[in-house]
Amino acid sequence: MEIPITEDNSENLKGRSGKMVGHMQEEMDRNTLESDEDTLEAESFGATTGIINADDPNDLDHWAIEFQISVPDLKAAIVLHGNKIADVKKYLSV
Repeated sequence: MEIPITEDNSENLKGRSGKMVGHMQEEMDRNTLESDEDTLEAESFGATTGIINADDPNDLDHWAIEFQISVPDLKAAIVLHGNKIADVKKYLSV
C-alpha cells in the first residue's frame, strides 16, 4: 500500500511506528521545494518586477528605449494596462 507523503497531510503519520515516521519525515525533507529567488535574472537582464514611473521623464526614456518604442507609445501602454513593468511588457509582447 502506497502512502502519499505531503506536508499538508500530517494525518498519514498518526498510528505509524517511530521508524516509519522517521522515514516518511526524511522523504518529506528530501522532496521539499527550494526557493529560486537566488537564481532569478538580475534587473540588467530584463526586469519584470516593479513599476514605470510615468511622472519621471528619465524613467519613461529608459523604458521606451528598453522596449524600443516611443515615449508617447509607452505612455499609451501605461494608460491602457497600468504601470507594472510585467504588464506593459506582456502588452508589448517584448
